[in-house]
Amino acid sequence: MFIWFSSAPFASKWIEILCKHELKYQAIDIEYFIDMMVNFHIFRHVENSGFLLLDYSVACNIREHIPPGKGKSDLEALIMNIFILNKYIPETENIFIHRHLYYFKELNQFQSTESKNQTWEKCAEATLKHFDDSDLSLKVALEALELIEPTSDDLLLGRIHKTLGCVYRIRKDTTKAIVHLTLSINYLKTTPLLLSQIMNHLGDCYIEIKNYKQALEVFQEALGSCQQNSSDMSTTLALIAKTHFLKKIMVKLFII
Repeated sequence: MFIWFSSAPFASKWIEILCKHELKYQAIDIEYFIDMMVNFHIFRHVENSGFLLLDYSVACNIREHIPPGKGKSDLEALIMNIFILNKYIPETENIFIHRHLYYFKELNQFQSTESKNQTWEKCAEATLKHFDDSDLSLKVALEALELIEPTSDDLLLGRIHKTLGCVYRIRKDTTKAIVHLTLSINYLKTTPLLLSQIMNHLGDCYIEIKNYKQALEVFQEALGSCQQNSSDMSTTLALIAKTHFLKKIMVKLFII
């Protein structure tokens, strides 16, 4: 997958992590593979660093023979693998992961504007899920919004506003979280599988500001979007029960 990034080094142990995670290979098989790639001058070691580089001419040749349409799925897989790696590597290696990530954003050779927007939205979502860094998550999500906003793609707009809403929740900015989650719901009215999750996030925001009436209205609407007996339905019912409980406590304390 690192054929896309021949100018940026990657750690040999990243291959081991991904192969064990995705393909369940043994360490000896992976070591043999790397040695073979080095012997055939496809990979080369960066001296005394534990990092590898893919030979530039090999990378160019591979790129030229990628079937039309294959590039987009490969790039999406690369982004998700980068964030799988982030779970297992030390903080000191994040800079190398980030370099691959941001180089990707500038790569236009195999992407239409549409596919670039789609994969950058995935990148924003993955940053939120796998990096414990709300500043980075916000930066990536806002960059994704800047790319996607000029389009009329309701699905992408809905997804990126959802990501921004979740980022602002993490940052304890409930007002902005409500704005973006509401926008997300408006864009995703025809995508019920996503709606209930986003409404649950929105309802939680109203709980945080002690607006229990509004929270219950949102949760009731979310319930209507849930598939019968799904995990989303269970979550929504639990949130409704929680809201009623909190509301009763507040009434007893004469706060509302």
